[in-house]
Amino acid sequence: MAALFCLGLLLYYFVVFRGRRGSRSGLATLLWFMYLGLGCSSMFLALTDVLAPIFPPDYASALFLLLCVLISISGFLAFRAQHVRHAIEALRGQGLIEALLVVSQAYAIVFFLPFAIGSLVGDAHQNRLDLANKMEIMGSYGLFNTLAGAASQLFGA
Repeated sequence: MAALFCLGLLLYYFVVFRGRRGSRSGLATLLWFMYLGLGCSSMFLALTDVLAPIFPPDYASALFLLLCVLISISGFLAFRAQHVRHAIEALRGQGLIEALLVVSQAYAIVFFLPFAIGSLVGDAHQNRLDLANKMEIMGSYGLFNTLAGAASQLFGA
């Protein structure tokens, strides 16, 4: 499945990026390289049998993921930094907003880090079975969990 994903990304590169004589959007190119790297690392993991799948591969899911990735990359092809520079300059208190976002993101990372480490070590199947217990533990933190969850949703901002 990872090979199918990478093949689709390469085909997209030759048809869309090369067809336009190279994309002028550095962000779209960066996203494309990031997803190609993820696909190549997934192929490496599949070839070395480091992770054994619990369920049989579903090619429709891989094609759907590829379609969603290509749509999101295509949305950034027309992005130009100079088009939004004037809107950012007109935003008052931008420094305060950026500082608040950085602090809230750091808080979210610190809050979720123990849960992420616990989910990434050990048996993957057992971790899936223990997911309800981990969600109950996170929910017991109440407002701290709510603030960290809200901050993690603001990562795109």
